[in-house]
Amino acid sequence: MRDDLNFKLTAIELWDVRLYGLGAEVILMIMAIIGVGWVIKVQLGLLVVLVLAIFSIMIGSFLFTTPDTGFVGWGNNQFTTNFGSGYTDGESFFSVFAVFFPAVTGILAGVNISGDLKDPATNIPTGTLSAIGVSTVGYIVLAFFAGISVEREVSPGRGGLINDFLIFREVSLWGPLILIGIFAATLSSALASLVGAPRIFQAVCKDKLFPKPFKVFAAGRGALDEPIRGYFLTFVIASLCVLIGDLNLIAPIISMFFMITYALINFACFAASMVETPGWRPRFSFYNPWVSLLGAALCIAAMFLISWWNALIAIIVGGLLYLYIWKKKPDVSWGPAGDAFLTSQTIQNLYSLRKKKSHVKNYRPHYLIMTGPIKEHVELMEFSRFLTKGKGLNLFINVTLGDYSDDKKKFLKERGDGYLASKSIKGFRDVVVAPSFRAGALSAMQNGGLGSLRPNALVLGWKYNWRKASKQERDEYADVVRDAFGLNMSVIIPKVKEMDFTVKQKKGRIDVWWLIADGGFTVFVPYLMAQKKWFAGSKLRVIIVPNDSAQISKELLSMTLLLKKMRIDCEVEPVSVDASREQDAKMRAYIKKKKLKFDPKQKERTIRYWRLSQLLQEHSSDASMVFCTIPFPRATIPSRTWLGWISMLSEQLPPIVFLRGNQEN
Repeated sequence: MRDDLNFKLTAIELWDVRLYGLGAEVILMIMAIIGVGWVIKVQLGLLVVLVLAIFSIMIGSFLFTTPDTGFVGWGNNQFTTNFGSGYTDGESFFSVFAVFFPAVTGILAGVNISGDLKDPATNIPTGTLSAIGVSTVGYIVLAFFAGISVEREVSPGRGGLINDFLIFREVSLWGPLILIGIFAATLSSALASLVGAPRIFQAVCKDKLFPKPFKVFAAGRGALDEPIRGYFLTFVIASLCVLIGDLNLIAPIISMFFMITYALINFACFAASMVETPGWRPRFSFYNPWVSLLGAALCIAAMFLISWWNALIAIIVGGLLYLYIWKKKPDVSWGPAGDAFLTSQTIQNLYSLRKKKSHVKNYRPHYLIMTGPIKEHVELMEFSRFLTKGKGLNLFINVTLGDYSDDKKKFLKERGDGYLASKSIKGFRDVVVAPSFRAGALSAMQNGGLGSLRPNALVLGWKYNWRKASKQERDEYADVVRDAFGLNMSVIIPKVKEMDFTVKQKKGRIDVWWLIADGGFTVFVPYLMAQKKWFAGSKLRVIIVPNDSAQISKELLSMTLLLKKMRIDCEVEPVSVDASREQDAKMRAYIKKKKLKFDPKQKERTIRYWRLSQLLQEHSSDASMVFCTIPFPRATIPSRTWLGWISMLSEQLPPIVFLRGNQEN
């Protein structure tokens, strides 16, 4: 075309292509900046030119011929000759398809400017389907008239469809109209991309999908929010492509990204249909999800058939973008098909779990954590992070005292997992409004979870103010622990306020004080925590405390067998409790000094727990963390006495966790 029109800017053809391309870009850029309304009017003018060029070819094919160029007209049996394929060396259907494919990508131009349409729900499907229909008919008509009236080549290397890229000038009524039509088609596609791509990029920048430096591209200008900055970015990227100067090199790469986009759109439609999302209701009468899946598969297959390495690059780039967005978890209201699929799959998995019988080998603690006002018990939140490390269920409950009808607004305000997400704590948070703490905790224990995913262990915050608390508060605290055991739940009460969970612990030792057989829970939880990176290198030691010195050998053997069955490798050390009269006198002096009050009827147990507290300090004061079986809060034992016991056991020790299983293996 450069030689025919004598439009030579330099002596080198490649540089002329680059300069003409950059010049056209500048003109298109000015059109885009003027506004999308004016762009649409220009597009309509270009469409008129294209239609005239097509009709010029159709009419011209009947009126005359130029055999020297390969245009032989109708009646030469040319259709039969050209009907089969005839690729030159190194070319195939898919190499030609890769170059041709970008010519049909304009069908989504309406989607790209959906924000500027009056009625997108109607305009987009109507416009897209019309574009597909008109484009398909137009390309078939041109292919038919070319194949029926033009030879493949006049002689090897000269003329015809293979060698003359502008052969339609010979077929047309007026040759220059074809050149004008080519310009119109090229400018129309370029203009649609220049106007559409920045709008999509602006939209994703507004959704904060990309890092902060890209936020500048979210800004727009004027009432239509024109993405001016996006125009300039697109101009720079397009200029780099123009400087390559070879359309046949660029087209296959463009085809890859268009096809992976179409594949994802098709698959998203299929996925939304498969999970039967109520909000997914296509209005297209002939829609079929299996056609969508077929379309996605054909796109991926075509990518690899065109160029497997280009296909891999496109898939890797798309995959990295997906992983980035998935990890970033932007706060957007797209309603992605992936979320719907995840919801459907989760429900089906819950139904499947309902049919499965639980087995000791698959046992996993799921925790109901009574946090109170969440920001007032940060240590409990951090401790919960290490209980499961996201591998089990954590359900955080705050019991708000009052009446639901009176505190509805407060209830709705405090619900949600925003705080947990901000601290990267995996779990679910909810609020229970109840007339008392016990009533709220009991409601949470009975109704928490779903199906087989129900909490099987209760985690209570340490009662630091137990001495100053009212009798009702102390009684409710003990009652909640007793209720948990009554519902076959295990109980954990951590005293870890002084523990810094942000600093990795040095290699040390975790001591487990086994006071009573509880099915193995007292050993199992510390073992799980010892596996965390935070405790990496720490050793686990189990200390057994038989009721009678004569039972030491028996208790030691029993614990060894239990640990072997649980496949826990750790040291076991027996310790005996000396509850002599001398210890009784020392305990009395301690109680008097601390101004403690214990039930006289529980004197023997009080002596035993006081002696245990001395042993804990003697053997575990140098441990990194201590776990100890919690005394059972029997209804016959005053709550003040029970709280005094566990308080006494925890004194002058590293962070300690009291726990007890539900007596099940």
